Amino acid sequence: MTGSWLRSGTRQLAVGPHAAPESSACLIALLAITLGAGGCATSPQRAPVETIAAAHSEGGPAAGYAPREIPRESLNRLASSVEALGAEPQGPQHAGVIDALRQLANAIELLPEPWRYPIEAIRESARRLEASDGDTLSGADRLKEGLEAALQSLVTRSGFPGHELDFQRAIGSFSDSVEAIRKQRPLLKQSKSITVAFRAAADAVFLAVGGESHFGEAEAGGSDVAQVSLEGSVDAARAEVLKLGQTNWTQARQASSLALASLADVVAAADRRNALGRKVSAIRFQAERVRYSDSLAFGRAAWIKAGLLAALDVLDTLRLNDEKRLSGWTRAARSAVGSIEDRQSLAFQRAAVQDAFRATVDAFVAATQLSSTCR
Repeated sequence: MTGSWLRSGTRQLAVGPHAAPESSACLIALLAITLGAGGCATSPQRAPVETIAAAHSEGGPAAGYAPREIPRESLNRLASSVEALGAEPQGPQHAGVIDALRQLANAIELLPEPWRYPIEAIRESARRLEASDGDTLSGADRLKEGLEAALQSLVTRSGFPGHELDFQRAIGSFSDSVEAIRKQRPLLKQSKSITVAFRAAADAVFLAVGGESHFGEAEAGGSDVAQVSLEGSVDAARAEVLKLGQTNWTQARQASSLALASLADVVAAADRRNALGRKVSAIRFQAERVRYSDSLAFGRAAWIKAGLLAALDVLDTLRLNDEKRLSGWTRAARSAVGSIEDRQSLAFQRAAVQDAFRATVDAFVAATQLSSTCR
């Protein structure tokens, strides 16, 4: 690639490996110097499971939180059923998977403002799984449908106040493990993915009610290491944004999720001292929300907006030789992101969303190029 153009309105900027060869190293160094060695702040001390209160879903009260008693026994039954999956010498067994799926549905149902459709979908998945042979390919298909329904319900929440970061990471681990379940393989031959998926789902439920990350999958979900260079991740993000502009409205949800996830990869690629973990988790969480939300959900625009703003916050921490030029790009990006209407359907503001993505990627490209002059 000898260079390409990224357009946003009347703006254009050359990108590619020959645009600024040393820029990514400078940008990474600048992030490290600016953020220092403090790393990602740790979560506050969690309340024990006995604190039976839960965060509302995003469709709830404006405060986003209200106490509600949840039977402790339901949480304990969920934990016990998931623990039993990992205790089997030969891996999770058919009956154990069905029980864990039902206990997960029961626990999610007790969270404030439960959405009936995903809960019934989880239970239907358990019923269909019970009627099948665990060694058949259909078993993996049915389990995956149930777990995706659980994700659809959980991503609308933000986690118990003070536990948001761990909740986001548990959702990330849950999503990754569900994605790893292959419909073409017999269910009981995918024990690791199945066990991790249930452990992460249980962690998300516990964190939603103010409890501990019972199985530790929240911590595992925050330990991603970037596998590509900063230039490579920026190019990948640019490609995803271009794809978003070419998709029809029926595919916009998936394309928006991939574009947002690619921006999280850009931030992760620049984070060589693990100082941006919160931002990476926040952006990826918004991408998961967009991906698994109901097709009629009005929260998607707000989730995309929050993810883009979290990415731009990273650029505001930089100290470049030419800060004024970068601030022009970030201001333009924030203006574009600000034009997204939180409560309006994506179908009616596709142009605004696409311009916000393009402007945000423009700002990151500008940062990598301007940082090539750093001392």
